[in-house]
Amino acid sequence: MPEELVDDLKTVVKEAFAPVEDKTPNEREIASKIKKHFDEKQGPIWHCVVGNSFGAFGTHETKHFIYLYYGNYAIQLWKCG
Repeated sequence: MPEELVDDLKTVVKEAFAPVEDKTPNEREIASKIKKHFDEKQGPIWHCVVGNSFGAFGTHETKHFIYLYYGNYAIQLWKCG
């Protein structure tokens, strides 16, 4: 993934988790915020999974996939479509 998209993702992830730092986050809401942000800023169709235990298998566009951790939560973001 291009570095500017990685930096954008890190910023969006911090913003999405900020309101729930002292509580258990709603993973679906956070994934939805990240997906909507990337759909608006980078064009559709983005997919996002947030959690601390999941498996995934899928197809993505070249240079449009990232998997990273924020605390104990993994974030997988990819574009396909």
